[in-house]
Order: sequence, then structure tokens, then C-alpha cells
Amino acid sequence: MSAYELPEITPIDGESDGALLIAASWEDRCTAVADRLHSQYAAQQIVITIYDGASERRQKNIRRLRRRLTHRGWIKEIPALHADPLGNVRETIRVLKSVGLGRESPITVDVTCYTRLHLLQLLQGLELADLLGNVRFLYSQPSDYHTVDNEPISKGVTNVRAISTFAGANFPSRDSLLVVFLSYEGRRAEALWDHLEPNQAILVIADPPYKADWRGRAEEQNRYLLSLVPTERIRFADAADPSSTERLLQEITSDPAFSPASYNYRIAPLGTKGQVLGIYRFWRQHPRIPTLMYASPVTYRDDRPQFPAARVLCLDCSSTWPIPAPMLTGTEAREP
Repeated sequence: MSAYELPEITPIDGESDGALLIAASWEDRCTAVADRLHSQYAAQQIVITIYDGASERRQKNIRRLRRRLTHRGWIKEIPALHADPLGNVRETIRVLKSVGLGRESPITVDVTCYTRLHLLQLLQGLELADLLGNVRFLYSQPSDYHTVDNEPISKGVTNVRAISTFAGANFPSRDSLLVVFLSYEGRRAEALWDHLEPNQAILVIADPPYKADWRGRAEEQNRYLLSLVPTERIRFADAADPSSTERLLQEITSDPAFSPASYNYRIAPLGTKGQVLGIYRFWRQHPRIPTLMYASPVTYRDDRPQFPAARVLCLDCSSTWPIPAPMLTGTEAREP
């Protein structure tokens, strides 16, 4: 499906949602979905994720979320660690199950301020708990981004690692192929590249971007990495259409030059939230092919200039997704 704007947010099925999931942030746009709820909107359960680390801006937005949501449904606030959000995912699933939600329960997830790592693990948690049958994914697009120093939101990198529960095939006899979805965090992408030292690489740019006048920004922020690969290995995927990313990854893995039988695939989801959703859609169909990699930042920069939400988009609905392939539940598959 193509992303579309929601000037006002109503329940998925017309009555009330089973759950509404939101992550509180120092970014003011974390309240945009709550601000745009229809006057009669209600959810059986509301979950507000609260990340670790001191931030007065975040506390201000938490207070705003509480005011906006207090009469919309039962609210549960769940803490989360930036470095390891799995505990938050488990507790979120437990809360949703405790109120009787199931596969077809309508769930709205505001993906705006979840970290990419957290969002991927949340998606998998919902899937494994059989709660991903009727989920709507919303995103609050900012009016602009601070992009003058290649570190608009995060600063530095503490480590580069495979995302827990997203490890694919890894055979010593094969070369590595790294697929990096680029954004405005050029230094983070460079740190990941330097750590992994791939034999081959494909770089993906969001095009079209969320706004037409943002075209070229990702290229500017990642000039060094883009200079390291031939032009034919620079690819493009729509910033707001997860199916575009899924198709691109299908095309790459179907290309004989990049056969998964010859390469250990590494995918780095540093791009847009729409692309992260697309990466998950691809992974759930091919869980044995890629390992998803993550570069953890030293800190998130709540001193950056604030840009209000320009619009709220519905990026995707899981009800349109095909049945997934069986997920890995044990050790890696053996090499044929």
C-alpha cells in the first residue's frame, strides 16, 4: 500500500482500537498522533514506552501525552533501555495479552520515536505472539531535519552488533555483502562500514524522500561512503512505502551476482521508518538469509533544534501482508 495522510485519527475498524502504542521522546512530534486523535477515539489499552536517560524535553512530552490520552483508554507506561529494548517488548506483549487481544485485534502503532532496533524487535514480538494480523503503522513526519553535522539525532557509536533474534546465515566460506539503508547520520553509517569491512556493499538512498525538497540531502550526508562503491551499487527505495524496500531486497537477492548462496548478507537499517518496516517485511519472508546489523549511538542529542510534525502518515497495515515463512527457532541453518 502507498502511504497516506491522516488529518484526524479514528479507530481502525470504526469502533475502538484494541491498543495504541506510542514511544515518548524528547522530539515534540512524539505527541502528534495523540494530538490528532478524533474526539471519540478510544483504545482498550494504551502503552507509552519511556526510554532511559534524563531529558527534561522528554518529561514535558510525557506530561503532554498523559493529558491527551488520559480519557482514551487504560494507560500503561513501560520503561525501555535504548541499548536493549527486549524487556520492553516482552512487557508490552504481556500487557496486550492480559487484556485479551489476539491476532485480529486492531492495534495502532506510532512508529515515530521508537528506535529502529526497538521497532524491529517489537514487530517480531507482535508476530511471535500472534498479534500482528491487524496492525496500522503511523509516522509523524517533521517539517524539517537538522542536517548540518552528519549527526542530527544521535552522537557517536558505542558498538556494532547483530540485532538479537535477527541472525541469518553466516558461513566462513562466503564473502560478506552489506546493504546499508542511508539517512542523515553519515558518521554512524561510516562507523558501521569500518567495523564490518564488507567484501561487497550496496548503498540505498530514500528516493523519493518524504518531501521533494529533501532530495539530495542523504547523498550530501554520506558523500564519503557513496564514493567507495560503483554507481550501479547505489540503489533507491521510497522513504514512505515499505513495499518499495521489500521489492528492492527481493531484487537484490534474486540477482545472480549477489546470490545468497555466495554471500553472507548483512542489512543495516539506518534509513527511514518506512524502510525499516520494509526490511522487516522482507526478513519475515526470508529469515535465513540476512543478519540485521545495528550501530548503537553513544547518546541521543536532545539539544538539537525542534521541528514540529508536518503531517501524520499511515505507512502500512499488516492486514495486507502475506503469511510469513517459518522463523528460525534454533541454531543457524546448516550450509547445504
